Amino acid sequence: MVDSSTSMYHFLKYLLLVLFILIIFLFFYSNHTVTVSLVMDLPFVDDLASRPIPVIFLIMGSFVVGILFAAFIGAFRMALVKEEKRRLVELRNPVVPTYTPPADPNTPSLPPLA
Repeated sequence: MVDSSTSMYHFLKYLLLVLFILIIFLFFYSNHTVTVSLVMDLPFVDDLASRPIPVIFLIMGSFVVGILFAAFIGAFRMALVKEEKRRLVELRNPVVPTYTPPADPNTPSLPPLA
């Protein structure tokens, strides 16, 4: 049986998410005609300027670059976690002895030094 407060919580959470996405779309729509030109003023070099681009492309491009950067960092961290898990499995395995005692008790256990 589902509690009514839990279902109301989920409903409000999704309602806020939809409102947030609507606000983002309205922001993009209101800025679709605004353009910017990136200018770099370097000493001893003429000013470098880009052609005018819409703000929406700048915002979405920086968002995509940020997402790709976060995905790269996440993949790198996951590789490190997998390596550490593999190392832990290796360390948990029991140590196998490489020395076996001689079958004859009269045989010296260590080889003579040369």
